Amino acid sequence: MTNIGLQLCADRFATEKLDILTNLPHILLSGTITGDSQMNRTREYNNNWRGGRIQTAHGYILIRVGLGHPLADCRGYAYEHRLVVSQILGRWIKPNEKVHHKDTNRLNNIAENLLIVSSNAEHYYYHRKNQNRRKPGEMNVAVLCRCNCGGTLSTYDKWGRPRKYISGHNPKNKKGCYVNVK
Repeated sequence: MTNIGLQLCADRFATEKLDILTNLPHILLSGTITGDSQMNRTREYNNNWRGGRIQTAHGYILIRVGLGHPLADCRGYAYEHRLVVSQILGRWIKPNEKVHHKDTNRLNNIAENLLIVSSNAEHYYYHRKNQNRRKPGEMNVAVLCRCNCGGTLSTYDKWGRPRKYISGHNPKNKKGCYVNVK
């Protein structure tokens, strides 16, 4: 508490600063300064209780399930989308399994909108802006070069980008610029 705050308390209770400092914990706990104390009110008896349903800063819904629940965090809350998927599967979702929201709305936790994925790589695939890159687990088969030279190359390079030509086989126009042949 600042000196100004102590002075206000001292003026209000007509006591000296030293008295306030020694009695401050008792005064705060009794609710004398703060009004009706909510410190002993829990859950539905507290004015801030929202039914055990809160929204995180990242936009996900947390549900109060208790500390003994397999999906609970250290406060006794679990993500609603993980609870819904667990109910659909008939088992608890594993820690390495991820849940993808098909419409990207984190508040929309209906069963039709949720998709369980087995890894982070697979989950990141659904959030890619460039969907023509190699999918997780997809085979990298050999294809013919588009310039009709008869050479073969892998469908994707080592970064998962699609390939159409062997290096140096891209067709050029009269100005020397590469032409995008589809």
